[in-house]
Amino acid sequence: MKKKKTGLWVGMVAIGVLFFGCGKINSAQNNETAVSNTDANEASGIINNTLAADNSLHTSDETDSAQMSPQINSETISLKIVDGAKKEELILAGKGANDVYSLPLKDIPVYLDGKSADASALKDGITVTISYDGSVLETFPAKLGSVDGIYAYSQISDNTAGETPYDLSGLYLKVLEDLWDTDPALNEDSQYISIDLSQAPGNLTEGEKSAIAWIFASKHNAEPMTLSYQELVDQGYVKEMAWKNGILFCIKSIGKQKKSANKQQLNFDASKWRSGDGAIFFNNCTASPTKDGIWTDYAVGNFAIS
Repeated sequence: MKKKKTGLWVGMVAIGVLFFGCGKINSAQNNETAVSNTDANEASGIINNTLAADNSLHTSDETDSAQMSPQINSETISLKIVDGAKKEELILAGKGANDVYSLPLKDIPVYLDGKSADASALKDGITVTISYDGSVLETFPAKLGSVDGIYAYSQISDNTAGETPYDLSGLYLKVLEDLWDTDPALNEDSQYISIDLSQAPGNLTEGEKSAIAWIFASKHNAEPMTLSYQELVDQGYVKEMAWKNGILFCIKSIGKQKKSANKQQLNFDASKWRSGDGAIFFNNCTASPTKDGIWTDYAVGNFAIS
């Protein structure tokens, strides 16, 4: 009987040791899990803080930087607003000829200088950073997929090398519209409108040129092109010094463009051409920005018609 009691006692002790050991293992695993979760949270915080620091757009404090930072899983793209800031849909442009985008403003958050802002804070001519999911609908203009924020800042400089002067596209659209309204008989039955800005002053990107052509031609229910006179001849659109179903608009730099710390002036000729005896010319045009750096108006040196 003693041996049986001893065996039973030994067995109970063994079971107790086993449970005690399991309890220590489970406790250790729980501790490891807690440490891992803590480390993961700390790592996530570091990633978020790093992204906020890297993606902030010239803001002055950490709070503004965090507000300006695109979401972690979003792609970003920087584009210039060519037109539409005062409307419900933006037309934006990048560097390449096909880098033209349309973006409805409804329900998209806007941030200016790191703080939430109304869409009215956006202006034609400024460059914005757009946060989206990385997908693009390849229409023309193209459409960005699932946009979750438009980020802008109010500081504007016309003196940055290689950049287009602020809202130069708006100035050229005004010149084109003035040409359209002059001798409107030349516009009749025009199925195509070609806008040649290949020699226009101001360092327009190919995307801005395409955007201007699309905006203007669409307004007048025509198919947009960006071909020069010679290219139209070479491709068979212009025959015997006439374009029966199209109009060519051209803005071309003349003379030396003036630029100083206090004043910048653009000098150009502008024309509307349908045939050898059907054309309008705005010659020796000059344009200077306002004190705010906005290109809003121009002067025509002399006018000619053929």
